[in-house]
Amino acid sequence: MELIPVLCPCCKGQLKIPNDANKFFCNHCGTQIIASNSDLKNIKVEGIVQTRSADFDIQGGVLKGYHGESVHVVIPEGVKKIDAKCFEGMMIESVIVPDGVTIFESSVFQWCSNLKKVILPRTMADIGWNTFSGCKELREVEMPDGIKSIPHYAFHGCESLIKIIIPSSCKTIGDSAFAGCSSLKEVEWKGCCDAIKQHVFRDCFSLEEITIPEGVKELEEGLFQDCKNLKYVHLPKTLERIGMRTFCGCQKLERIEVPEGVEWISHGTFANPLKEISLPASLNDLVWYAFCVNHDADDFLSNNAFETLEVIHLKSNKHINDCLLKMKKLKMVYCNNVPVDWSYIAKFCGKDFCSTILSDRYEVYSPWREYLIKQEQEIQKRMQRRHCPKCDISLKSVKLFDKSEMYCPKCNTKVSYK
Repeated sequence: MELIPVLCPCCKGQLKIPNDANKFFCNHCGTQIIASNSDLKNIKVEGIVQTRSADFDIQGGVLKGYHGESVHVVIPEGVKKIDAKCFEGMMIESVIVPDGVTIFESSVFQWCSNLKKVILPRTMADIGWNTFSGCKELREVEMPDGIKSIPHYAFHGCESLIKIIIPSSCKTIGDSAFAGCSSLKEVEWKGCCDAIKQHVFRDCFSLEEITIPEGVKELEEGLFQDCKNLKYVHLPKTLERIGMRTFCGCQKLERIEVPEGVEWISHGTFANPLKEISLPASLNDLVWYAFCVNHDADDFLSNNAFETLEVIHLKSNKHINDCLLKMKKLKMVYCNNVPVDWSYIAKFCGKDFCSTILSDRYEVYSPWREYLIKQEQEIQKRMQRRHCPKCDISLKSVKLFDKSEMYCPKCNTKVSYK
């Protein structure tokens, strides 16, 4: 019996078959092939018949399904793409993907709860939505340089994932890509990145430090929300906007420096126990709702930086406004590294607001209340020693932050009290 060399039309694997064979199986991909025996020395492949008896269901270079019993999967050579939900919910533990595979469609390994390790090929360019979502035991993924983006929910809920390396070829990370990776401790970027979408690292409870790469212009909504152990964040010089609730619930984040170039900080961005913050001159405005969760001005004192901020560094006096007066524990304000006197801040805020601070409604703002009361008492003491030079009546009352003179209520004589 003579063996004839042929190529599998599906995976391009090299085969040797008997010259009298009408049907045979590919040893590499398991595809059943029909052949015509028109010449004893030549086998012509005429067509493909799919069979579910093989471990792998491959059609035209696309892996459609896996029917094997082994939990350690080695995908055969010749596969170019893995179809959507190909391994979804299976109890496999490891996967080796050969070179030549370029695309994962969506949800390829979703809910593979026992999957621990995946080795991706150097040829990989695109992975789909939810590719590893719900793989609770996944600890290690080697991401090759060549992947253009990490899409929405790609590693969502991978509770055992400890470290991820983002290759330099990856320019975009989609919504909630690593959300719920509760064991994730280290994120390393090999290059610049253009966009990091919303909630990417939400609920990453083990994350303690992260550096956002250059190129990112916006931190989108809830990016680090409820990362309760996050302590250090390094922001890029390219940053322009910080979205809603970006650091909300980051209970251990006490200090942060917002780089020059940032123009907007949104609602609830720093709704966490911050103690020190540095704000750039490029910031359009310093607004109270950036430091709290609740937008209602009458109920914004829970879970926010108003209760904890002690030191603020400003680069422009345009940010000296009544927002500072709401800080319960504020001890020091610096503008261009120079300490700012309380009276200077009060002057910028205006006497009407300072008078409101002294009312019972704002009793919570104890540092400012104490300062303003002390200022008023000092003025009253000075006034008690002053008399009208014309009618000699005592002048004992004056409104706080009035001008440096007043008029005698009896004879209307101008009297200076400083």
